[in-house]
Amino acid sequence: MKRSLTILYASLLLVAIGISVQAQISIPTNGYLPSPGTTQETASSDSVDQAFFDAAVAGSGNQTWDFSGVDFPDMYTTLVVEPSTAPFPDSFPGANVVTLNLQGSGSADSMWSYTVSLPTSLSFVGSAAKVSGFGWFVETYDTKTPDFVFPLQYGNTWTTVSNKSSSSFGVLAESFDTTFNEVDAWGTITYDGQTVNCLRVAFTERITVIQSFNGTPISTDVSTLEGAFFIGAGPELLAVVEKSSVGGFTWYYGSISGSLLGTPTDVRENDRDNLPEGFGLAQNYPNPFNPTTEIQFSLPSSGQVRLEVYNVLGQLTNVLVDRYLSAGSYTAEWNGTDQSGAKVSSGVYFYRLTTGEFSEARKMLLLK
Repeated sequence: MKRSLTILYASLLLVAIGISVQAQISIPTNGYLPSPGTTQETASSDSVDQAFFDAAVAGSGNQTWDFSGVDFPDMYTTLVVEPSTAPFPDSFPGANVVTLNLQGSGSADSMWSYTVSLPTSLSFVGSAAKVSGFGWFVETYDTKTPDFVFPLQYGNTWTTVSNKSSSSFGVLAESFDTTFNEVDAWGTITYDGQTVNCLRVAFTERITVIQSFNGTPISTDVSTLEGAFFIGAGPELLAVVEKSSVGGFTWYYGSISGSLLGTPTDVRENDRDNLPEGFGLAQNYPNPFNPTTEIQFSLPSSGQVRLEVYNVLGQLTNVLVDRYLSAGSYTAEWNGTDQSGAKVSSGVYFYRLTTGEFSEARKMLLLK
């Protein structure tokens, strides 16, 4: 269940580097209600080990966490959709945030996640997956209490309870899930030159699965999941670290929000009502410019997109966009800095847009 939340919110190596005096932050109400058409990114890693996990959950109260230098090789991108257009809307009453995983979902052709987002609570209420040759698999809960309650502030505790059942070939599987949550630390989280205030929510989850046939229990499996969420204002799920234990085996997992991945400029989506018929890269405006300029481009289909800036020597200066984007028209901004955030000198620069099907470059002039 926690892994589903990681992929949804829209998902680590965390090293505590000491304690500094930081003001406590609180999140008075839940403002998570992204508009349909927006994308959310999460980078993850299955190579997190015990030392990384222990550093992530160590201490309490005022803390400082540094994610710098950590590699998160697996990128997930989810698209927020209009709930009424998603499959099985009647199975998830009240779900007002629905996301589609755009990166593929392992054996699933498509994976949809459903959330009920209210001012005082946030609840993941189920998922739907379509698998070739097998059809749809819809997961709903018989009982579900909120995953997060607001206001969210240091010292808060609450318990999340979720129960579900499913039947296949005459075997009934019942899952009983209880999670204890505590906001046990606050401070700052740093990654790729960005520092954000956050709360740490420690959790301990116990999952019991009972299988029975014709009313007779045939197996009982118990697993545990523990770890921490790092949550910024909004709220935004900035990072997650998890430790899963079942049958004497232990796995570690971590993730980080795409907002901390450090692109010096962002890309915003323009009008989606009229999708472009072909790829396009416009001349930047203004040109010449100082200190910032905008670059517009269009995509007739979804895919991985990279927008780079080079100097006259052909050296890479900055990467403005490197992510999966849906079809549409977009605008990226460059503020005249290199990848480290330092201001570059006046002169001629080139920007290049590359997708799996298209590549084009244009020239621009920075004057100071």
